[in-house]
Amino acid sequence: MLLGTSRIFGIIADPVASVRTPEVMNRLFQELHLDAAIVPIQVDAAGLPAMVSALRLMKNLGGLVISHPHKAAMAAHCDEVSPRARAIGAVNAVRRQADGRLVADMTDGAGFVRGAEAQGVAIAGRRVLLAGAGGAAASVAAAVVEAGAASLTLTGPDEAGMREIAGRVRRLFPDADIRVGSPDPAGHGLVINAVSPYAWQSGVRAVDTSRMTADMVAADTYSIPEITPFLELAMRRGCKPHYGRFMLDSQIPLIADFIGAIPNHERSGS
Repeated sequence: MLLGTSRIFGIIADPVASVRTPEVMNRLFQELHLDAAIVPIQVDAAGLPAMVSALRLMKNLGGLVISHPHKAAMAAHCDEVSPRARAIGAVNAVRRQADGRLVADMTDGAGFVRGAEAQGVAIAGRRVLLAGAGGAAASVAAAVVEAGAASLTLTGPDEAGMREIAGRVRRLFPDADIRVGSPDPAGHGLVINAVSPYAWQSGVRAVDTSRMTADMVAADTYSIPEITPFLELAMRRGCKPHYGRFMLDSQIPLIADFIGAIPNHERSGS
């Protein structure tokens, strides 16, 4: 139940119906008996600046989760951005300070790697194909390289965006094998989709799934629907699916901690 004393958090996306964060985080608040709630906020790119300005004035706002397509744009609206998020060029977690200042970080990549490791999906030593050019793609790209991927190939419809990501990740890891390539997954052990289900449903084929084989792991960064169009096509080829919910579930504690959603005594379990 929301009260006048409740701390409010928000998740900004467009469309917002495709995000699972409110379900997961509100369940966490209930389990910890916290007087808090996270609410979905749908706003398009043109409305983002005005929305951010208004949220700065909301004194009972604890922070924000940022989802597609605002992760890169939101970085420019924050007063302080972590070195990791600045290098990646995108944010997904924003804490509102008492004076209205917005402080941001990016946890998608860490969440993906943690989720993969928890499910026994090896990244170290594997050749990785990553489809997408948004903020999540940039964060996951940096994280899998840091986790020891043998190589990283970026693919998808936005070649300029992919080249920008490749340049950012190379600056972080100058010796890494990073390239922009074709959607052909042949020769890759891990294929990651960071292109929205809506794009796939509209006919975008960011990965040539007809070339996928049963020895490949097909991973998605989107959690709704659980079996995304990409995963459905990959599973028809016999690939092992790695669902987007694993990335979200693994980073919820990171996000909640950063935006101050969990008090210190609850975080420590005391």
